[in-house]
Amino acid sequence: MNKQELKKILDSHAKWLRSEKDGMRANLWGTNLWGADLSGTDLRGANLLYANLKDADLSGADLELANLGGADLEHANLSGADLERANLEGVNLWGADLESANLKGANLSGANLKGVNYILQWQAPQGARRTCYSVNHADCV
Repeated sequence: MNKQELKKILDSHAKWLRSEKDGMRANLWGTNLWGADLSGTDLRGANLLYANLKDADLSGADLELANLGGADLEHANLSGADLERANLEGVNLWGADLESANLKGANLSGANLKGVNYILQWQAPQGARRTCYSVNHADCV
């Protein structure tokens, strides 16, 4: 996907978020977005199922309620991203930067978290076990 096509989809998504009649929810299912700069982008509710987001910059992006199931986020920059209630089932987060990311209520079942070298605390649903991943497990309380 070239930059113009992506911009058109993101502009339409922004209109959809504002409930404008010609807006459309972003459907980036299976799209190759390797290395894309999506920093600060509002992708709330977007469909990113099985998207290739390797090395993408999603720092500060709003991905609340986004569907990222099966996406490849290897080495992606998600620092400061809002992933609240996002579907991250089966995603590859190997080596991704999630510093200060909001993962409250996110579905991380089956996610590859190998190579995590920062503190990641996941707010598990009520009654579920809360997990903390860190190089130094003493950081987990």
